[in-house]
Amino acid sequence: MTAPESDFETLIRNARNGDDTALGERLNHHRPWLRLLGRRGLGGKFAGRIDESDVAQQTFLSAVKGFEQFQGNTSDELAVWLQQIHERNLQDAVRKHAIAQKRSVDREETFIEEEIPSDGTYVLQLRYAAKEARPGRILLSGKVIREPAINQTNGDWYPPGQRWFFEGIHPLKSGLNTFRLESEPLMTHIDKLRLLKIEAGSMLATLVDRQKTLTREIAELETLIKPPLQVMAVQEGDIGDAHILVRGNAHKPAEKVARGFLQVASTTRQTMPADQSGRLQLAEWMTQPNHPLTSRVMVNRLWRWHFGRGIVATPDNFGTKGARPSHPKLLDYLARRFVEQGWSIKAMHREILNSRTWQMGAAPESVTLQTNAPNIDPENLLHWEYPRRRLEAEVIRDALLDVSGRLDRKTGGAPLELQTINLSPELLEKQQQHYDESNRRTIYLPVLRTNVDDFLTLFDFANPDLPTGNRVTTTVPTQE
Repeated sequence: MTAPESDFETLIRNARNGDDTALGERLNHHRPWLRLLGRRGLGGKFAGRIDESDVAQQTFLSAVKGFEQFQGNTSDELAVWLQQIHERNLQDAVRKHAIAQKRSVDREETFIEEEIPSDGTYVLQLRYAAKEARPGRILLSGKVIREPAINQTNGDWYPPGQRWFFEGIHPLKSGLNTFRLESEPLMTHIDKLRLLKIEAGSMLATLVDRQKTLTREIAELETLIKPPLQVMAVQEGDIGDAHILVRGNAHKPAEKVARGFLQVASTTRQTMPADQSGRLQLAEWMTQPNHPLTSRVMVNRLWRWHFGRGIVATPDNFGTKGARPSHPKLLDYLARRFVEQGWSIKAMHREILNSRTWQMGAAPESVTLQTNAPNIDPENLLHWEYPRRRLEAEVIRDALLDVSGRLDRKTGGAPLELQTINLSPELLEKQQQHYDESNRRTIYLPVLRTNVDDFLTLFDFANPDLPTGNRVTTTVPTQE
């Protein structure tokens, strides 16, 4: 006597005889299990990126359509079979959602899943179109493998302009690899990702080796390029009139004042063009023929650096509170020559150095001068001898380095780059160490207002916070 068939076996037999309704009823019992399987199988990095219920429903439909492939006879065997179908559907869903965009407030991310057949070194390429660069970075398994990335352009945003761009050479492991592309705040739309394995002896391997060689040669050539000469210059900003600041407080602006020139120093009233800042007009006004103050100030400063004292002893003040010129006609002569020679500082240096006054010695040329001049002009305002001068701090430092054989006579180049804000005691000490260890001429040392070199300060270096026409002269024991 044969054993009675179970309910499940009856359903299986009827389904195999063409009764799809019987199979459907049996599989309906597994719908909750399928949904649970979907939620469990899509945890971790896939959670939230693929609809679990969609995958479970796809598994159910695949089981109904492909039931003839089921060879088991028990519920446990059916569960195993359904799980296999579900895992295949899960992989298909991952591939279909290989490029998933998700946007946050401050950046965009793109996830791309790639199944790598074997370990090796691969060329990574991305296909996209970009009119403007939106640089970002590429991560693999959470680690940055290229930065900057996605930063190339082809002049177009639309699909017809898409092209492949090189994004480096990377070692990859076999299996599923998750690439994450990030960019802030926006990212170029990535159409496809391509991985080309570098096989030994292949054309691709030859090209990669050639590219490495060229990259190395370019790096070597770049080390031979001299940096361009850099100078400080002014760049136009926003054009507009300025406010009167109450008691000089920038946070308390009062009414606006139209751009113009000092009325007390100008014989005519001029207006500024609305589309210009006024710097050009100011330069033209300062250098016009009937405005001699600019040329007088300049030649007086040149004279002061050659003789230690200007024709006007207060080079920062030519007003009523300043000193009177010791030789007013000489000052006017030099100012006129300065303009006639095209405002050439080099020509003015030549004019002064070729003069008999500059070429005199530090001792009087005659006994009469030696006897009488100190009584008549004790301060040597009339230049009856060349004035003895103290060495400036820069000259003293350079001379000490020179006699010790350590002076670096190289010319040009930028000064040391040192931090100037948010200075801690450690940074201040490090800056002083830079001063102490540098052998370059003092003219190439940076002048930091917050931390002037101690050696220069000791020998009366100018205060960098203020314009200084004449340096203070001191004689203290620490200078010895």
